[in-house]
This record gives sequence, structure tokens and C-alpha cells, in this order.
Amino acid sequence: MSVAILLLALAAFSVSWYTLHSTRSKIVAKRLGQDPGILNFKQAASKRYFVSNGHSLVREGYKQSKDEKYVVQTQDMERLILPPKYLSELRMSPETKLSHSVALVERHLGYYSGVDIILQDKQHSDIC
Repeated sequence: MSVAILLLALAAFSVSWYTLHSTRSKIVAKRLGQDPGILNFKQAASKRYFVSNGHSLVREGYKQSKDEKYVVQTQDMERLILPPKYLSELRMSPETKLSHSVALVERHLGYYSGVDIILQDKQHSDIC
């Protein structure tokens, strides 16, 4: 009996700790597509759903939420989609806070794949 109570308490602690320290987005926004669920048990299914329906998900999200942010589970991570009304504010952000180049290097493991070469100069900004 006491072992069962101990295991139940341990399970409850584990779930609450994971919920508090989860890598899931803490941003409050409408979610499109499948929710990965508590403890991300359905994350693989959410990713597969995005691979099959990602283009229509984003298009549908734009139609439904033109002026609101929303979250989509993509193939590799949750993405926050912002409406165009935030573009001017994002453009004013300094490169030290918001850098497309740094994000690109981090996403594609640039230090291992060689993509980090774009951090050496700003020529790519004129082209992209």
C-alpha cells in the first residue's frame, strides 16, 4: 500500500515538474493543427500532420486570424506566426536582439554544416 502511494506521488511530481519545465511554448496564442498534447505524447502525429497539411494550415490561419498571432507545430518545433501589423516593430529591433542570420545558423546547425559563413559579412542581406 505504501509503495503504491509513493509511486503515485512520484508520478504526480514528475508530471507537474515536466509541465512547469516543458519546452512547449509559454506564449498564449490560438493553436492551429494538432496539439502535441500533455507531455508531448502526440508530438510525432502533430509533426506528420504539418508535413501533410502545413501549407493549408498557414493559409487557413491567416484567413481566420489576420490580426492575431497563432502557434503551429511544424516539423521541427512550434512556430509563432505573427500578423503583418507587427512588421514595422520587428524591423526596428536591433540585430543583437533579432537576427535572421543567427536564427538561420542555429536552425541548420551552421557551425557544423558551414552555414555559419553568413555571419562573417552582410552581403547576403542585400540578396535575400
